[in-house]
Amino acid sequence: SPSPSPSPSGTHYEDPNAGPCMSDEQAVQITGLSGSFCSPSCSSSSPCPSDVPAGTTASPQCVLEMAGSSVPTQCALICDPSSGGCPAKATCKSISGTGLCTYDS
Repeated sequence: SPSPSPSPSGTHYEDPNAGPCMSDEQAVQITGLSGSFCSPSCSSSSPCPSDVPAGTTASPQCVLEMAGSSVPTQCALICDPSSGGCPAKATCKSISGTGLCTYDS
């Protein structure tokens, strides 16, 4: 059966190398890790969006602190380095005992 073509709206946590991130996201690169990803903003009162790319089992979590912030303000897809679970074209990079999905450019 034909697969549906990707919609231009897409989902959160997509590949910033493949097109612009959504309006509430920024393309993020983590210090010490290769690759980047579109990261939605979050806060204690505004959890991470759960619309991950199709087939993704990694879980969106509010874990990234941007420069100058003492609390997490950006979401990332947290994965298991041994089993993956990232979107297509993304890989699970290990950092501080956790896995983080990023897209290599």
